[in-house]
Amino acid sequence: HIPPSEILKANRVYVAAVPFKIMSYYTTNKTIASLVEEAPSIHIIDFGIFYGLQWPCIIQNLSRRPNGPPRIRITGIDFPQPGFRPAERVEETGRCLAKYCERYNVPFEYYPIAKKWESVQLEELKIDRNEPLVVNCLYRSHNLFDESIEENS
Repeated sequence: HIPPSEILKANRVYVAAVPFKIMSYYTTNKTIASLVEEAPSIHIIDFGIFYGLQWPCIIQNLSRRPNGPPRIRITGIDFPQPGFRPAERVEETGRCLAKYCERYNVPFEYYPIAKKWESVQLEELKIDRNEPLVVNCLYRSHNLFDESIEENS
């Protein structure tokens, strides 16, 4: 088990050496911010949330909106971890993001889901038709189930 602090340090070094990831975060977050410019809330479903490294920047940016920040709901989905607490990392990610939102006075809700992505049920996503929805799967789409391949082929 690698401590989250070590993951964050490694990520900083990686981003400094290879800026493509930070640029894709920037572009994605800028697009999301423009789409929810006036919305009172936003729901982000993040397949492969890992440690939620993408979201602090948009949380901070949305906190500065002239009409106030939106309520941010994030459904963090990631694979269960081995051991007695399979949802530990995805739950810890939510706690960290909640602290960040509290720091910037952004209303926040988090729903952790630790399971194989293809087994996530629509009801678990708690989608509200009246709320802008963003589905994110940055750099992790290779983990998505390919429905075009049959199991017995």
